[in-house]
Amino acid sequence: MSQAWESEWLPFRTKFNDSGREFFATCIEFFWESVSGNFDGVLSILVSNNRKTFRILKSFEVNSIGNLQNSLFFAIYFPSFEFFKIKYQPNGIIDGKLNIGILYR
Repeated sequence: MSQAWESEWLPFRTKFNDSGREFFATCIEFFWESVSGNFDGVLSILVSNNRKTFRILKSFEVNSIGNLQNSLFFAIYFPSFEFFKIKYQPNGIIDGKLNIGILYR
């Protein structure tokens, strides 16, 4: 967790198989453990309709050693955007493990 990181642009709705059924991102879970250094990290969810311009939808602080007993969930209701990405800035965090899960339904 000492390095800045960002995901690729991900679709809010997608098809995972040949069934033709669409799936929608409904929840993003963030959890971290064994964090050390200054607890000033920032996780951001960015949204876009064209993958060129974007806005920050929501930001969260990484301000503890871990949150396994109280992980962070971001519920998505009626997405108004086509794409999202997750961006992480360590801001003084020097070690740790970050996990991100996305639920599509």
